[in-house]
Amino acid sequence: MGDQTIFLISMGVFFVITLINRSLSEKALSKLSNEEKGYLLTAFSQTRKNSMYILVAIIVLYLGFSMADDHYKWLNDYKTSMIIYFFLLLFYMIITQVASQRVLKKLDVPQEYKKAQIKIAFLRSLSIVVLTVGVYTIFR
Repeated sequence: MGDQTIFLISMGVFFVITLINRSLSEKALSKLSNEEKGYLLTAFSQTRKNSMYILVAIIVLYLGFSMADDHYKWLNDYKTSMIIYFFLLLFYMIITQVASQRVLKKLDVPQEYKKAQIKIAFLRSLSIVVLTVGVYTIFR
């Protein structure tokens, strides 16, 4: 199987997982009352704000490493910097999901919703891994 084929398959799997995640998320939200949805928005408002800043920091770090001088020459390799970037994203996703699960434990939302969020978090992490493999394959 060629590099381009692996890349296309990984992109396809990534988009399928994204669609499944969206479907699971909508299905889980549909089981909540309007009041519970309001609680979720309120409980995660600070998390949404902080997430934007963290993502900008990851992008700035990535760009900084990509443009590193000779002292950090090993970072100038596209594969290395790309792997670092995707692992930073994966790390970010894991941290935010752990924080989200802690917030969900404190809220009075149905257990079914909490379980759906765990599935969604797993699939989201899996999609990043699949995407990383595909992008790495095309750039090697």
